[in-house]
Formats: sequence, structure tokens, C-alpha cells
Amino acid sequence: SFQDGIIVPIQWDFRGYIPINRYVQPYFLFSPGLEINIDDGLNFACHLGAGFDISHFSFNLGYYHGGPSHVHNFFFRVGAKIGRKS
Repeated sequence: SFQDGIIVPIQWDFRGYIPINRYVQPYFLFSPGLEINIDDGLNFACHLGAGFDISHFSFNLGYYHGGPSHVHNFFFRVGAKIGRKS
């Protein structure tokens, strides 16, 4: 993020998967951590959400709290996984 300077997140990603089959896996997400901001130092940050993985793609909807001004945002993320699914 470059909105309030350079922010580097350090978070622990906890996911509770509910596997339907090998390719479709819904999950709940809890991701607490810190943000290192050059201007403001360390700040607490947390993501809460739910999503699902389909083959090599991940879709997530959730809530974010963090930053120096304690920003509250809802978010939607789409991701791609590289590598072989075991």
C-alpha cells in the first residue's frame, strides 16, 4: 500500500478448511498481524473472512481492521496458486 507511505504487512494466516472434494474447498479466515509503516512504526492489523479455493484459484470476502488510524474496510480478493495440487 502506498496510501499512507510504504506499508509492509506481517501476518499469520489461519484458515479452517471444509473440503468438499479435491478441487473445491471453502474456508474461514483469521489473519492477525502487524503492519510496518515507515512514517508511523508498528500497527496492529487483522483480517476476518470467508472464501473458497477452486482448483488453483482462491476467492475471499472479508473485513479488515488496522493501520495507524484504525481503518475498517470490507474487501474482496482473488488469487491464483502456482504449483501442483496434491
